[in-house]
Amino acid sequence: MQFKVNDFRFIDGYPKIDKLDAGNQFVVVNITITNKSNKKFDYDSYFFHLDDDGKQTDTTESPYNVTDSLDSGTLRKDESTTGNLVGQANTNHQLKLIYQQDTNLNKGKITFKLNQE
Repeated sequence: MQFKVNDFRFIDGYPKIDKLDAGNQFVVVNITITNKSNKKFDYDSYFFHLDDDGKQTDTTESPYNVTDSLDSGTLRKDESTTGNLVGQANTNHQLKLIYQQDTNLNKGKITFKLNQE
């Protein structure tokens, strides 16, 4: 499998619709997944988490102004999918995107540093 973070950005939500925790903004991560193997690969947005200085949260937020969410599906050999994952975090914190399909086994964990030098 090949995972590529294409872009990430912070956005404000719409105050009357979107619910942000105090001091947070939405974090939109655009990612592409490509199946380079000969086997089918199942993906799901629930396999991704946003790590905000050690606090992990889901990336399944849905602010009104973000489209093209990464959902779930199956990729055959050489197929790709691209979509947005959205969480919320403090813009001053160190952020990571974490992929882990099986949290019980603690294996296959991939970490993407988003705003670290």
